[in-house]
Amino acid sequence: MDSALVHPPAKTHSRGHRLGDRVRVRVWFGEHQIAAYSAAPAAADAYAAAMRDRFGGLTVTVDPDLTG
Repeated sequence: MDSALVHPPAKTHSRGHRLGDRVRVRVWFGEHQIAAYSAAPAAADAYAAAMRDRFGGLTVTVDPDLTG
């Protein structure tokens, strides 16, 4: 049996994360994390954009959420 029929290739989000994976967004004030959010890639991207608009001078990072 063709394995592609059993396990179709995962679709990817614009940042390269597989759909269904969770992404962690963090907002930093210097070396101090002041906010954290974990969500599906589309929601995380929207949150990151909102945080960048709201806190223009702070660093906002978006990474795969490996916490499980």
